[in-house]
Amino acid sequence: MFGVFKFVREAHKEGILPVVGCEFYVVEDRFQNSFTGGKRDKRYHQLMLAKNATGYRNLSKLCSLGFLEGFYSKYPRIDMELIKNVTRKV
Repeated sequence: MFGVFKFVREAHKEGILPVVGCEFYVVEDRFQNSFTGGKRDKRYHQLMLAKNATGYRNLSKLCSLGFLEGFYSKYPRIDMELIKNVTRKV
C-alpha cells in the first residue's frame, strides 16, 4: 500500500488500468502477542483487492491498523473482527 500512488500514476501514464490490492496476515486475535506451551502464531495469507475508492480506503485502514494494533515480530496482522468493523463503516 505504501507505493500505490506511484504505481497508479505510472500505470495510467502507460494506458493501463491498475489493480490495487494488499496481502494481509489474518490471525484469530491481532492483540495476542505471546505464545507459550507449544501454541504458535498461526497466520493465514489473504489477498484483498480494491474494487473502487471505498475499497482502497478500507485497504488503507486495514493496512495501517495491522501495523498499529496487530504488529508481532515482523508481521502486521489483522483479524476478522477488524475486517468486519472497517468494512461495516462504508
